[in-house]
Amino acid sequence: MSLQQKIIKAAIQGLIQLANDPKSQEKVMDLAQSAFDFYQVKTGQVNLQSSEDAVKSAVESCIRQDEESQARVAAFVCAIYAQHDVYRGAQVGGSLRKRFGPSWFPRIKEHEERYALKIDKALEDYLYQQIQSTTDA
Repeated sequence: MSLQQKIIKAAIQGLIQLANDPKSQEKVMDLAQSAFDFYQVKTGQVNLQSSEDAVKSAVESCIRQDEESQARVAAFVCAIYAQHDVYRGAQVGGSLRKRFGPSWFPRIKEHEERYALKIDKALEDYLYQQIQSTTDA
């Protein structure tokens, strides 16, 4: 067997081992998903809302309709837009589901949580206090 044949055989065996390794499979799936996400964003195949529409949608789709919960949701969405450039609606939905859970947002699919953004709790609390003081007046 020539040196090239040995190298080719070793490379193929390595690929087979990677294909059978769960950690490698997960990494490949993550890479493929990232490429697909990039393609969607670059081709404009994403659902974008204005910050006002996102707040309205979140408040209306939240199962909890009490004033405190509604104010908390609105503050959280405002914090998302204050901290991040939102380029897809799933970032808001995933963040809402991750922060409040499916009991608050049962219509948001679990897989959207992978788009969740990190939000500064102090900013969220500040915005919540601003909303509360405005609605109390």
